[in-house]
Amino acid sequence: MMIDLRIERISVIGNAAIETKIFLDAIPTRNCETNIKKMCISIGGSGAYVAGALRVLGLEVNIITQLGNDSYGKHVLSALRRTAVDLGYVLLSSSLTSSFISIFDKDFNRIFLLRSVKWNEKITLQRLVNALQHSDLLMLCPTTRSITMEAAKLCKTSAKLLAISPEAAFIGQPQKWIDKLFKFADFLFLNESELCHYTNSPNLKKALERMAIENDQIVVVTRGRKGCMVISREGIISEKGEAGEVIDPTGAGSLFLASFIWSLANNHNLREASRIGCLGGYAACTSEKFTEKLVALKKTLIRL
Repeated sequence: MMIDLRIERISVIGNAAIETKIFLDAIPTRNCETNIKKMCISIGGSGAYVAGALRVLGLEVNIITQLGNDSYGKHVLSALRRTAVDLGYVLLSSSLTSSFISIFDKDFNRIFLLRSVKWNEKITLQRLVNALQHSDLLMLCPTTRSITMEAAKLCKTSAKLLAISPEAAFIGQPQKWIDKLFKFADFLFLNESELCHYTNSPNLKKALERMAIENDQIVVVTRGRKGCMVISREGIISEKGEAGEVIDPTGAGSLFLASFIWSLANNHNLREASRIGCLGGYAACTSEKFTEKLVALKKTLIRL
């Protein structure tokens, strides 16, 4: 299936943060001690990863996010500035910058701890309105529930393309709210576990049966090493994943997403976009830090 996307500029809305990653052999049980194998502090947040990845692949990108006017915020801004992402819509506030702690075991199962930013919803949505005037597509990563829904509505009112990557942020929200949000999406990105949760399904087969496709909507399901599935009104495309050593899977979903959209913006069909998405997702797994992952992504895809 060929997708004719006329994309010159993309707006990304989502978190940009500092992430502390801790790697262990096993997650300890209660009241137990364990040795840390290694630890890494880097830029985090799906908004930062998606915006940075789209930009290093050559697309014009702005990011709508909120940072604290603190040392963490300055560090995040500096990293994004080096990618040449348009930072004109970033809100610096008196609140603290978001931060994450990710604890991985040897199989990269993760415990995720979050200190979230207190979003100024009014200013965020005002900046989104301004950004959409100059954008062709909105990439909607998790923020707050109300910003997410209002951003989706604003995007469709503006007749712009909308890609939604809710991750696990809204698991547990009312099903009617989830269904309403997903109907706005032209592109919906979920991993296998998220798809099962959002469709209230016990397994992937049942989730695919329950996943309703709206008109020309495209749903992309990432499956880690197993690859991905792309669901459209023309059927299901399955693509194998990339084999190789995984150093750190952080950002794999975001870099898959950016690579998939970049491929479609270059007039590739859905099968080719699936292959390129898997290449981009694996590139994220080959290093630990934000900048290094973006360098690996560029080296992997720009040569294609």
